[in-house]
Amino acid sequence: MSKRNLVRGIVVVLFCSLGGYAFSLKLDNASLRERLSELAVGISAVSEIELTSSSSQLEEGAAQVKTDAETKESVVAGVETGPSEAELRSEQRREERRERMGRFIASFDDPVERMVFLDRELGEIDQRYSRFFKSLDLTEDEIEELKTVMAERNVLSLEERMKGRFYEDEDEILMMKADIDERRSNLGDALTDLIGEEGRDAMTTFRREEPYRERVDTLENSLSYTSSPISENQRTALVSAYAEVGESFQYSKDLSDRRSLRGQDVSEEDVNTFLGEMDVINGSLLVKASEVLNEDQLANLAEQQLSERMQVERRLSFQREGGGGRGGRGGGGR
Repeated sequence: MSKRNLVRGIVVVLFCSLGGYAFSLKLDNASLRERLSELAVGISAVSEIELTSSSSQLEEGAAQVKTDAETKESVVAGVETGPSEAELRSEQRREERRERMGRFIASFDDPVERMVFLDRELGEIDQRYSRFFKSLDLTEDEIEELKTVMAERNVLSLEERMKGRFYEDEDEILMMKADIDERRSNLGDALTDLIGEEGRDAMTTFRREEPYRERVDTLENSLSYTSSPISENQRTALVSAYAEVGESFQYSKDLSDRRSLRGQDVSEEDVNTFLGEMDVINGSLLVKASEVLNEDQLANLAEQQLSERMQVERRLSFQREGGGGRGGRGGGGR
């Protein structure tokens, strides 16, 4: 191959290489486009180019390519050192959540929006404390006032939790807690004025016995259409019996709450121990219940206990096998 053809071939290859490189990087580089044009013109006049001058031209072209590449690398490096798109989105979501929380916090200080919280609490209190209100010697207006005070106390607790999570300044948190404590004290005084210390003690007991009342409700419903329905006095005494037995016994390992057992290992020994302790509690409850229930009612309670035990045993068996399982609630007044 002649020197002239060699030079021509080298220039053509360089032209194609530089063109492909510029396209792949999508560079809008005027100097590079100008050089490509010059090289294209140079092909038609390559017969006039000596090998030594073409070599010099190739070196200059290589240096230009290297410079362009280094420029791109430095731009890319600069982008990588800044926050990524995912980080920016995460930060934006965090700011949006905090903005929503700020609006929620502000609603506690708005009289109209605060009434929304109070109305919701009043509905809950009506359902949960209806029996308690009937036991009080109060007028309808006094009961409504009592409900309002109770709802205000609940909303105040919610306000304290939410503001405690939102505020970041220590002084602001201390001021908020001082304000909440003062308002809670005033509501406590109002509660005492309405029902007295004995009434407050009765309310505490009523609240403590709430989970046991749910179990008595189940028995009461099952007997409501029989010849032996439970009277109100029997119901009250049975709730107290459930509470007394339930609070006097501590499971070695309580397996009644499925949510608290997630991720925990439950052995066959754990299940057998739990079921044995459950039998002891149920037996103690039957002894207590026999003081207030007749024979038919007591038999119905024993059937309810047996059904719950079978459900719990089946659920724990499925859980140990990894099947999840569906079962009843834990027994023994727990």
